[in-house]
Amino acid sequence: MTPPLPDHAPGACTRPIGIAFVIDFLSMSDGTSGGTERQLSQTVRHLPPERFRSHVFCLQHYGRNACWEGLACHKKILNIYSLRSPTTFPRLLRFARFLRKNRIDIVHAFFLDSILFASLAARLAGVKTVLAGKRDVGFWHKPGLVFLLRILNHLVTRCVANCQAVKDAVAKCEGFPPTAIDVIYNGIDTTRLDRIAPEDLRALFPALSHKDMIVGIVANFDRHVKRVDLFLRAAAHALKVHPNVTFLVVGGGRLQAELEVLAASLQIRDKVIFTGPHDEPYSLIKSFDIGVLASDSEGLSNAILEYMAAAIPVVATAVGGNPELVQDGVNGYLVAPGNPEALGDAVIRLLADPGLRRRFGAAGRALVDSRFAWEKRIIEVENYYAGLVNTR
Repeated sequence: MTPPLPDHAPGACTRPIGIAFVIDFLSMSDGTSGGTERQLSQTVRHLPPERFRSHVFCLQHYGRNACWEGLACHKKILNIYSLRSPTTFPRLLRFARFLRKNRIDIVHAFFLDSILFASLAARLAGVKTVLAGKRDVGFWHKPGLVFLLRILNHLVTRCVANCQAVKDAVAKCEGFPPTAIDVIYNGIDTTRLDRIAPEDLRALFPALSHKDMIVGIVANFDRHVKRVDLFLRAAAHALKVHPNVTFLVVGGGRLQAELEVLAASLQIRDKVIFTGPHDEPYSLIKSFDIGVLASDSEGLSNAILEYMAAAIPVVATAVGGNPELVQDGVNGYLVAPGNPEALGDAVIRLLADPGLRRRFGAAGRALVDSRFAWEKRIIEVENYYAGLVNTR
């Protein structure tokens, strides 16, 4: 599944490799973190300090959570809330001086503002390797932004995509040479997650019937692209065949009120539970019978990885990196995006067949263990960073 990486041979660095990771923020105002933030935090935690000196910089700060507090490395908030602010350039110069003074070998940045800020500072500091982390297929890019990205990419040494679909999109839309785009898949900490007990949903939600199976989705409600509305329409479709099911919606955001109105209009409000935001949703996921992802666009979905790690069968839309995780008819079902009936039909098939749910769940967990568990992924990450330094 993983495309071959460039021929970077690890080995010759005589001191710990200095890496400065730059991201907009690690915690949102409600205390939760997105998939990119969690992946960065896990990467830094797993990099061995005897080989790597990790530094994490956030442009902004909206609160502390596990992603921030769990970092034992040097970390700093830069307090840059607008790149147009008159205070930004002096802070950029100070950051460049830090990079030079601390002999940073690699700057790895995520998201547009951080990539722009970090790549400029890295060039001023003479850092030879500047990486742009790419985590989605650019569904939100307008022509003006694409033009800016094409200019910005001249400051970047390489791009790091989290799946082949993202690599293809960056090459096509941003004009970045495919040979300079590397694929490093997301990892998942199965050892830690295995220690998390399933949530007692009946204690949390007393109205939940003991007869009901649980079909769940984990999503950010701030983005229409996650299509929680499609999940609710699929739920209405499935409930016509299997009435003893509760649909659990895990997440939060500005669209929640709109989604609650939709559930009521579909006459399924009593069969849908909105849990609110959870920075650690895994205890809820372990209580699912089926995990769903209904997005119109995805990079590599951390939600799907978490479903599979919990040995939960997956129903997902065939977009972005989803087909790189879900093998249709093996560990789940893939359906066309924007089709609630197809989504609901796949859920119906799994609800009707407990043996199929177990087989799909076991296949998903086996895939995670063989390819995505952090103890395997981190070896590739270490060798990748070391190879970038040792082949310069």
